[in-house]
Amino acid sequence: LSVFQFGDGTFSDEPFSVVSLDATVYHLREVYIAGGKVELISLNVFPVDPNAESVFSSLDSLKIVYTDMGQIYLPETDFNTISPVEITQGFHVLSSTDDTLLYFGLPQDLSNWPVIIEPHRWNSIGYLLNDTVDVEIILEDIVDAVDIIQDDEGMWFIPSLEGENNYMGNMQPGAGYQVFLSTEEPETLYYN
Repeated sequence: LSVFQFGDGTFSDEPFSVVSLDATVYHLREVYIAGGKVELISLNVFPVDPNAESVFSSLDSLKIVYTDMGQIYLPETDFNTISPVEITQGFHVLSSTDDTLLYFGLPQDLSNWPVIIEPHRWNSIGYLLNDTVDVEIILEDIVDAVDIIQDDEGMWFIPSLEGENNYMGNMQPGAGYQVFLSTEEPETLYYN
C-alpha cells in the first residue's frame, strides 16, 4: 500500500523533495464466508500472526473453525487447538451470517510447503496458489493415487472414471478441498 500526496505534506526545493510514504510487505487476502453453512476454506499466504484467534478475528459471527485432524477453535469459549494455523491445511468454518475473512500475510516459497495427503481418510487441504488452475493440472504428479477430490459445493474430480470425470474444473484461491486416496501410502502434493 503506497500513498502519494501532492500538495499538503509534500514540498520541493530544487533539486530536493520530501515525500511521505506508507508501505507494507504484507498482502491482504479476503475469503467470503456464507452464513449458516460450513465453508471449507484455505489461506494462501502465511498470516502475520498465525494464531487462530488473530487469523479469524474479522469474522463477527464465527461459531467454529475445525480441521480434518480434529483441531478446533471456538471463539465463544476461547478454546483453541488449531494455533498456529498451517497454510497447507483446509479449514472448515461456520459463521451464523455472511461475512468476509480478512487477513494479512506473506507469500511463501511453495517448495517449502508440501501438502501431505494421508491414505484411508478424507484430507482437508489448502489451495496455495494466487490464480485459478485446473484441478487436473494441480494433481498431475499424484493423479494415479487420487480416488476423489471435492469442494464444499459438491463439485468433484474422480480420475479413474471414464469420460466425464471432472465436474470441479478450476481450483480457486481461498477455497479448501477434500481429497481421498486410492493408495496405501501417503502422497505429497507440491504447488508449483
